[in-house]
Amino acid sequence: MLQHELHHLQPSPRRGATAVEFAVIAPAVFMVVFGIFEFGRAFMAEHLLTEIARRACRYAVVAPAPNNTNAYITSNIIDPEMARYGMSGYAVDMCVTPYGTPLSTTGGNVADAVGFTQSPTGVVPGSAITVRISVPAERVSWIPPRFLAATGSACRSRCAFRMSAGSRDGS
Repeated sequence: MLQHELHHLQPSPRRGATAVEFAVIAPAVFMVVFGIFEFGRAFMAEHLLTEIARRACRYAVVAPAPNNTNAYITSNIIDPEMARYGMSGYAVDMCVTPYGTPLSTTGGNVADAVGFTQSPTGVVPGSAITVRISVPAERVSWIPPRFLAATGSACRSRCAFRMSAGSRDGS
């Protein structure tokens, strides 16, 4: 019995194997876990951008002149919301797509649509107002910027609403 107990007290020849296995596997496990966090943050940022673009677009459609200009909406709707969520360095594009022009023709290029810096009061019902917001990925990520800046990746969102006949006069 005594000899059996002494056998358990002697060091095993595989004593450091567990530490070596952990050292090999741990970096991969941590990268997967941090990757899950980063994808979650990216989805959250995209959702927030979509919600802010939707609010700004809706305000542009229903607000009476002169409170529906690009500058007014950016400074009173978009800027406070972006500051609330700690996002900076973003770009905002707003444009009006004339009635009868499919939104798909101006889908990725704001220059194809009619930009508005004044109140779009001459816009006819059926025209679409589009708001696009873009934030560089390094502004919403925990990954060091030197790794993301070279890729030019960004979180982007777009919202477009068509104006109805009574959307400007509150009816």
